[in-house]
Amino acid sequence: DGFAPCLGLASLHAVVQELAVRGKEEDSGSTDVFFQATKLTTAIKDALVGSCYTTMLATCKADSAEESAATLRFAEFMKDLRTSPRPSLGLRSEILSVLHEDVFRLKAQLAAGFPSRAHLVRELSDRSALIEELRRPGQPQADERKRLAREREKALSW
Repeated sequence: DGFAPCLGLASLHAVVQELAVRGKEEDSGSTDVFFQATKLTTAIKDALVGSCYTTMLATCKADSAEESAATLRFAEFMKDLRTSPRPSLGLRSEILSVLHEDVFRLKAQLAAGFPSRAHLVRELSDRSALIEELRRPGQPQADERKRLAREREKALSW
């Protein structure tokens, strides 16, 4: 469907334009900007107003002056956007809390004799494994990631 990408880009342009205008105002906010208009704007909401660094690279072609001019106009709006990168403190504890609630709910469903017992057991096992993973200190997790990366490289080199 050729129309969907155009709709996504048009919606992105409208969101960026609205954010750029609000960014120049004293009391600006992004709470009532309609990010849910398309999958694209929903997916990159944090990149536009969230707590992350965002970089835009505008690519222009010499043989396409009209497209290049549109790209440069869009880049002009993008340069006015400002984000506030910051670490997400407490994220781990929030995730652990949600996982513990899931485990409690799943155990209650198992005790109540819900159908699809195998599915519940698998879900419970997955949640428990995630809890254990999050409880491990950061360095062993980093070491494990490096080990898995080495194994992946070794497997791909065959």
